[in-house]
Amino acid sequence: MRVRLRRPKIRKRNGKFVFRITDSLGKQKQYSFLSSSEAQLRLDNFLRQVGGMTGKDPIIPIDLESGFEFFLRTKTNLKPNSKTRYNERTANWLRFFKERHPEVVGWTKITNEHLLDYIVWRQGMGRANKTINADCNHLTTAFETLVKYKKVSETIQIPKLLEPLVKKPVRVGRSLSPEERYKFFNQAKKSSRNLDWYAIFQILYACGNRVSELINANVSDVEISPQGYEWSIPETKMNKPKKIPIHPDIREHFKLALQMANKGNNSILFPNAVGNRLERRKIRDKFIKICELAGIKEHHTTHDLRRTFASRTDLTIETRRNIGGWKSIEVMNEIYNLPTERVTRDDYFSVRFIK
Repeated sequence: MRVRLRRPKIRKRNGKFVFRITDSLGKQKQYSFLSSSEAQLRLDNFLRQVGGMTGKDPIIPIDLESGFEFFLRTKTNLKPNSKTRYNERTANWLRFFKERHPEVVGWTKITNEHLLDYIVWRQGMGRANKTINADCNHLTTAFETLVKYKKVSETIQIPKLLEPLVKKPVRVGRSLSPEERYKFFNQAKKSSRNLDWYAIFQILYACGNRVSELINANVSDVEISPQGYEWSIPETKMNKPKKIPIHPDIREHFKLALQMANKGNNSILFPNAVGNRLERRKIRDKFIKICELAGIKEHHTTHDLRRTFASRTDLTIETRRNIGGWKSIEVMNEIYNLPTERVTRDDYFSVRFIK
């Protein structure tokens, strides 16, 4: 509901003088008095107290939580992941003001000093500069939105981070060497208890998949055709579908996953121990832990398995591109528009991923 931003008028109704006030959430409250002079006095006092303004268009202050709520409502067509990030950043700011600046209850009290203090607060938690920059931009964008919709006066200076924090250099990814691959998968077998991490990491490596594609896999995505098992990925990073043949070395992993899913009446192909979807953070932490136990000194990420697949020189470039698919728009348009039959099965199936 939109907030009426006009100055309240005093009207005479049923022998009384009344005026109505609409707050920032669109809720209306009526005040009535016996005389017009009393009503005018109370209205002027009210506007000075809540708005600090004497102009023709007073704006009733909006509290922090309501402002963020309104800001989120203006963001239509948000994907679930984006909405989650918005909510997390909002929660961080509300927690910050509650713990460090409880006197700030409205948007008009926020200044650049609060942004600087927020940076110190988040850095004390060990948060990355990239994350802190995004949080500061979140507050500034929310502030600009409230001004745009006249929830906050235009005369107030919008807090803004003039010099974003310097981001740490991105680590250049690398692939696992043959010796590291042997150590990693040997340790993965030993580390598989409640969850078959060996199978999960083998699939990521042999298919060259992104982690998100494995997390979002459903039972209905696996098809059995005359050519064998096929894995359909409805949505990739570039929002285009992909279908790949399942290599014989990892076919048993898929068969077991299908059996377990059908037995538990679960639509998720690779669930966690309690039947929900795997979390990216859990996969990453387990990957790092296995690397440490295997004696692989350099820090790795799960995406290195995808790079390791791409480094297989015993596969042609066409096969690697068709099976993995890369984020380049030119490559994606070239590859994902090809039918499944164009994938070089003989070349893909001729190599071994498990020795």
